[in-house]
Amino acid sequence: MSKEIAQICNKTVYLSQPYHAPASEIVGRDQEMTRILAAWMSGSSSCYLSPLLLGEPGIGKNRIVYECARLCAKELYICQGHEEISAEDLICAVRFSDDPGKKMDYIVSPLVTAMLRGGICFIDEIGKIRPKALAPLVSVLDERRYIDSVLLGERVYAHPGFRFVAATNSDDLDENPLPNFMRSRLRPVITVDYPRRE
Repeated sequence: MSKEIAQICNKTVYLSQPYHAPASEIVGRDQEMTRILAAWMSGSSSCYLSPLLLGEPGIGKNRIVYECARLCAKELYICQGHEEISAEDLICAVRFSDDPGKKMDYIVSPLVTAMLRGGICFIDEIGKIRPKALAPLVSVLDERRYIDSVLLGERVYAHPGFRFVAATNSDDLDENPLPNFMRSRLRPVITVDYPRRE
């Protein structure tokens, strides 16, 4: 567990750790990376967008996100999607503390850590997460840019540098389509296919 801490109102929380992808050359993905980086641009009268990468397993979606994070010089925080994730898992967890002076430790998720630090949150396999668990993302991915935590009893606002991207396999969306409240916020949808031979 990370030992880095932050203050959210009057609570001390432990932060999640960023992912440091090994450096390697990426070839033939300029178009996809340009679309993600363009979606993350914002100005005084516009908010950044939250792209969704869609493609077959093993096609390179994650690698594209790693390279975009490197180009932006931002910390990358990854949430791994699966069917057992709850809404609060995307925000904060608690555990019994090792500190004899405390009963519980608050551990904020990769999403909330990225919001606090102005990093990138990448939800991989978002298509595997149940719709009810995705509900807290609604206020993160629109102009409000905040998330409410029942465990913390606080509202967490995103740093201006915070960016979001998600990916899923095409088959997952065929079996379990994302709810409309998420599809309307995850845009543009970037289809990742096999690169050209050249």
